[in-house]
Amino acid sequence: MGSRRKIMLLLLVVCGAVVALSGSAATGTPPQPSPEPRFLVGAEWHLSFHCGGADVCDEATVCNFDTQSTEILRGPESDVSTHPHPELNGVLKLRIVAGEFQDKELGRIDATLRNESGLILYSGSGPFVGRSGGGAVVDRGILTATLYENGKPTSRQLVANFAYQITDHGLTGGFGAGAFESPNWSMETNGKTCPPS
Repeated sequence: MGSRRKIMLLLLVVCGAVVALSGSAATGTPPQPSPEPRFLVGAEWHLSFHCGGADVCDEATVCNFDTQSTEILRGPESDVSTHPHPELNGVLKLRIVAGEFQDKELGRIDATLRNESGLILYSGSGPFVGRSGGGAVVDRGILTATLYENGKPTSRQLVANFAYQITDHGLTGGFGAGAFESPNWSMETNGKTCPPS
């Protein structure tokens, strides 16, 4: 009699565990494969304003941070990774679309980096938040971009925690360690995925 009770108790515990596990799996979304990191990287930006066909906007346009704005900036991106990454050297075009409420900013960037031959090195976008005041705008966000090779997209990605400051002289900032004063990280993936856990 005692052994039967022990067996029944063991079966109840096992069945309860199976039900609990299957229930938690059923209620949550199934785990998805995630990009596998390959390299930690960094880059600096030094960009100037560009408006329409003009090369550089005049100061009145640059300082016009109103409730909703679109700014286009171009300039050099320079690799500052611990190990050299030539695919992060080129001319960056950054499109910033921002909404402003009091001294807070919220928006997104579209970024395309090209080499000296005009071939795309990476292209992507990402959200940001920030603040404005004292004649400057400071934003921080996450850029997710597709890396290109010979002008063609690959399965590799750049996932970059970027930060920048905009004044009437342009934009300075970048992504990855050493690219900006505040703590930062960025990586390139190798185009493979980790299995779901």
